[in-house]
Amino acid sequence: MLKYLSIVLYLGLVKPSAARDLWRKDRLHNHPFPCGVMPGYRAYYHPHQNLAIDERMVASKARHGMKQYLKDKPTKWGFKLFVLADSKTGYTCDFNVYQGKALTPSGNGLSFDAVVNLLRVPYLGTGYHVFVDNFYTSTALFQHLHIHYGACGTIRENRIGFPKTTMNSLPKKAVRGDMRWIRDGPLLRAVTIPEPVLEYNKYMEGVDLSDALINYFSVTQKCRHWYKKLFLHFVDIAVVNSYILHKEMALEKQHKPITQKLFTAS
Repeated sequence: MLKYLSIVLYLGLVKPSAARDLWRKDRLHNHPFPCGVMPGYRAYYHPHQNLAIDERMVASKARHGMKQYLKDKPTKWGFKLFVLADSKTGYTCDFNVYQGKALTPSGNGLSFDAVVNLLRVPYLGTGYHVFVDNFYTSTALFQHLHIHYGACGTIRENRIGFPKTTMNSLPKKAVRGDMRWIRDGPLLRAVTIPEPVLEYNKYMEGVDLSDALINYFSVTQKCRHWYKKLFLHFVDIAVVNSYILHKEMALEKQHKPITQKLFTAS
């Protein structure tokens, strides 16, 4: 905690454009003090190729303007997080707390900004496959992503930019399993089987896996103050990420993870 407070005081002296710049390693933005005091978890974990982005609810009954209601989630009321997770392990790579609007509005909508902001993690690089559900999927987002990432997701037909055409549409008496597609530049491959559907169902569960691991031994308690609730959830994230780091390192060395019995989902 004292190390954390020292960085808070340091932020009062140094004004970076973003707090994460304090951990950058390029010569122009090099700040040796923060990374020397508190190196981040992300410096020690490189996610696998498939990533999922989804919402997560931190349950809370607090009266606060940031509290949200999501009818389709097991937790209906609470604070909403946009989460980027490794689809294979459930490792939480990054997250943003939804505050009622996008942190840096681009004019392309909240769902667009939520994905783009999460993928700005410096260590990601290119070549990843990103899976999202129909809240995020849009032609504008996929056109933005396709240069550096593969992207897959379900889409709502009433989404702005969705092609208004009946070309190659399903017939009225289509049988279950029939598939049709249309192409808009590089946004869809020509496939003979619904491979994107299989990949979506396989890799979209990264955030759900992270949620499941968190719920096994959560430190969250009933709290009167909303900020304590969020803080305890962040502790949960750190604990699960630490376990995943340990497990990956143990498997790499062909050792049995010592915490194997704690998380039955592993």
